[in-house]
Amino acid sequence: MKIQTKYPILLTLVEHDYLKHHYEDERSSADVYKALYLQGEHLQDDQVVHWRPLAARADLDERGVGWKDADSCWILQDQQTFQVTRGQDPVPVELPAGLASASGRYLWTVEQSGGDATRLRQLDCQSGQSSTVWERNGWAGISLASDPSQDRLVWSHHAKGPLQSWDPVRTRNETMANRFDQDFSQLAFSPDGKSLAFVHDQQVYCLSGSTTHDISGPRSDHSNYRLQPQWSPDGKRLFYISAHFDIVGDLLHESYQWVAATPGEKHRRELLSRAAVAAVHVGPALD
Repeated sequence: MKIQTKYPILLTLVEHDYLKHHYEDERSSADVYKALYLQGEHLQDDQVVHWRPLAARADLDERGVGWKDADSCWILQDQQTFQVTRGQDPVPVELPAGLASASGRYLWTVEQSGGDATRLRQLDCQSGQSSTVWERNGWAGISLASDPSQDRLVWSHHAKGPLQSWDPVRTRNETMANRFDQDFSQLAFSPDGKSLAFVHDQQVYCLSGSTTHDISGPRSDHSNYRLQPQWSPDGKRLFYISAHFDIVGDLLHESYQWVAATPGEKHRRELLSRAAVAAVHVGPALD
């Protein structure tokens, strides 16, 4: 098996020695995670055969947080954000604030002031006017996704809220018809804006029109989680992480696989099954 595609991939791996540990142990040391940079997807027999270290100091605690462009990405090191370009040392930066709309006119941010309130805010970059889209007392987890095909925000309050579509021009919020009433997180639009991937009950689904498709399939048990849906730049494949946890005595056994699914065809294939892939960040298409 050998696959090559035209986009970069950032992997965050868990060292094999840390896949079995005391379940009360804190795993935040630099020894646990290592970020690897891959130029394109290059797999053979489900093993990565072409990769290079992301930065010169690969011993640091590096967890990928996203791509800037096809040649550089943002990572976290000791709670500080760095931009890394291939072959260069990390440079400290601040991530762009907020989520921009397709045209760039609107900017959406989530403001949380301690335990007082959570607000979903909108900035009209053209007029400079700020407004509150949604507000709740106390802390609330919110997932956001910007429609790449039009100025539209899809968002949800994780545990209790429905999937909602916000139209900034008409200043109107609508509940999106789908199979579930609540529990939406990790929203991800397809590149053409026609499909929305999300996580519900720790499983990956895809909403196309008003039809909700199973992507990751049924859970094998309550210790099986499917996370982090991400689309390939051509929209033909939907990737996600499949994680499994077992407690044996006082030890926690972990395993991770990176899976590719073909939406609408119920076809799934493990791309990396080395039981160490904690996160995958798919970059933009290469020229």
